Amino acid sequence: MRIHSLEHEPFEEPDNIARWAKLHHHTLSRSRLFLGDPLPTLSSFDFLIIMGGGMGTRDTDCFSWLPSEKIFIQQAIDHNKLVLGICLGAQLIAEALGGVVSKNAHREIGWFPVVQTNSALSSSFWKIFPGRFTPFHWHGDTFSIPPLCCHSFFSQACQNQAFDYDNGRVVGLQFHLEVSETSVERFILSCAQDLEVSSSVQSAHDLLKGTPYISNMYVLLTRLLDTMITARGG
Repeated sequence: MRIHSLEHEPFEEPDNIARWAKLHHHTLSRSRLFLGDPLPTLSSFDFLIIMGGGMGTRDTDCFSWLPSEKIFIQQAIDHNKLVLGICLGAQLIAEALGGVVSKNAHREIGWFPVVQTNSALSSSFWKIFPGRFTPFHWHGDTFSIPPLCCHSFFSQACQNQAFDYDNGRVVGLQFHLEVSETSVERFILSCAQDLEVSSSVQSAHDLLKGTPYISNMYVLLTRLLDTMITARGG
């Protein structure tokens, strides 16, 4: 399987996605858009992964690559590619599918549980996930659930945490399953200004204390990626 990631920040790398890809002998190519890397050709990959970033989907004046990336994501979906978006990536997918991105009522940063919706409980695709688990969060924006998509998870601070389109061919996750201990440390070092502690924002100390959750997140990440590929005959 040929996998390609679109990356928006030096501290948001596909850490455990790369680990999984290497283990299963998938190729992983990367466009570091923040360094000016070009977008790939549609024929060069089978599975597109869109990473997170501190910018918003509407910040096109500040990030010259963002308009082209939006068009490219729409093309990848239209060309029947597997597509996974994480945080900002999920917001970009939501817009491509007709959803709306806006400020969330609360900034959500830390290890907080997400709970499966009734729609996900009856979905053959989302049965791969438990009804409740604790992933890593770092976001201030949120998305509406696009038409024809299954609303899959919610948290106390953010109603729309995940969705899928076309029976799991396209998936958006507001939360992060891909982080390693190193990447949590990179988030803290790069975005310390966001850590104004509240009921939905944890301290740096508590963020680091949550790293035992990472092993379970890697299990869920691999389950998700394997299921998306298997469903498409990969």
